[in-house]
Amino acid sequence: MRARPVEEARVKRTLKIVVIVLAILIVLPVAALTALIVANLHDEPLDPELTSLLSTKPPQIAAAENGYFAWIGVAGPENEPPHAWGYRWFAEALRADRAPFGETPALAINAEVRKDGLQLKDFACREIESCLAAVGKWPADARAVLDKGRVTLARGDLALAMPAYQEPWRPDFSFTSALPASVPHYRLLSATRFAVAVSEGRHDAALDLLERAMAFHRRQAQGASTLIEKLLALANLHTDLQLLNQYLRHAPAAARQREARIAELLTPLPAAVTSLQQPILSELRGGVRLFLNLGEKNLFAAATSESRLPRWLAGALGQRLYLPGASANKHFQLNQGWLAADALAGEDYRRAIAAVRRELESASEDVYALRNPVGHILVRVGLADHGSFFLRRDDLLALHAMVALQFDLLRSQTMDDEAIARAAAGLRHPYTGAAATWDSKARRLSHAALAERRGKQPLAIGL
Repeated sequence: MRARPVEEARVKRTLKIVVIVLAILIVLPVAALTALIVANLHDEPLDPELTSLLSTKPPQIAAAENGYFAWIGVAGPENEPPHAWGYRWFAEALRADRAPFGETPALAINAEVRKDGLQLKDFACREIESCLAAVGKWPADARAVLDKGRVTLARGDLALAMPAYQEPWRPDFSFTSALPASVPHYRLLSATRFAVAVSEGRHDAALDLLERAMAFHRRQAQGASTLIEKLLALANLHTDLQLLNQYLRHAPAAARQREARIAELLTPLPAAVTSLQQPILSELRGGVRLFLNLGEKNLFAAATSESRLPRWLAGALGQRLYLPGASANKHFQLNQGWLAADALAGEDYRRAIAAVRRELESASEDVYALRNPVGHILVRVGLADHGSFFLRRDDLLALHAMVALQFDLLRSQTMDDEAIARAAAGLRHPYTGAAATWDSKARRLSHAALAERRGKQPLAIGL
């Protein structure tokens, strides 16, 4: 008779355990979901600085005076002036920018981009650092390339002659917006033309070409508002300095006779030319617009066709798990360090770059978040290390300093290796703080190779 009460007690205990387990399995997910929903009930207002960034429009120069339109118009058809075609391209790009998020159309005008029939292999001067030597070795090939590229050169010359340059404002510009077609081979054609003039002993004509190019590229860098435009302009200035370095090596006597002209070419680059402030702000604006657009489009509802969730449930999850304002604010906050670093110099600058990278690394390792979990993930995915862009800018500054030293040595006719080594030791690379080195056997002045640099090569010039 006692067995039955014992069995009943066991059954009751078992049922109690089952009830507790079921309660846990039901209550905990519900509690977790409730906590998730409560934590994401309200979004954040945009940071006031961010609101100001989104609403600020920089003053614009008159379109008729703006060499930007002529420059992108170099790629246009031969029967239309470059400025007119460039302005038409920009007008179509503005209309495309206003398309709904994720639906930016291809630009019909791009079908009009002119083909010049040239290929990289056609250029003796395809490696800028040895351009003058290559053109001197194959002058007939160089002249044939110039003849084939005469339309591009003529259109480019019109753009370079315009007195002002500003990348115009695109209020709806985003990461999906169209970019201008690259100007076909103008850089190589221009370098080849310079080298041909030097090889033929037309030194004043060669320096005329280099002066016009460097003045234009300074205007281009100063007027750039997007990162890609800025980097292209800085790369063009880098090419100009490489050509000047070769000129000083190949024609030292002619260079000494034209000291005043060359000194003018080597005037220090103004801060407005080298600053990355505006391009980084443009990148920030584009990133913030992306986060806000994802909220308006409803990220989850838009992706429901690729999932098995009902549209209403996907939309509800998107509203509760993604907070566009909080995401935009976090993205803005994580990029403030780059803006601050751009305003610094020396050790303060290098410490600032290192601090930003530590913060980004910490943010990338912070995986779990109850509040705004989807936005948290997207912000992490969108983390960008702008250090490589600062390095490209700093390589330009270091190259400028090396070519300026080369010119000073030429003017003073200094050939002593010890004197050159001492002078090189005074050249500090802005990005690393390391001194330049002098290799007397190779007659080479250089800054050490860096893993972050494209090609991982040293930055070097021959003397």
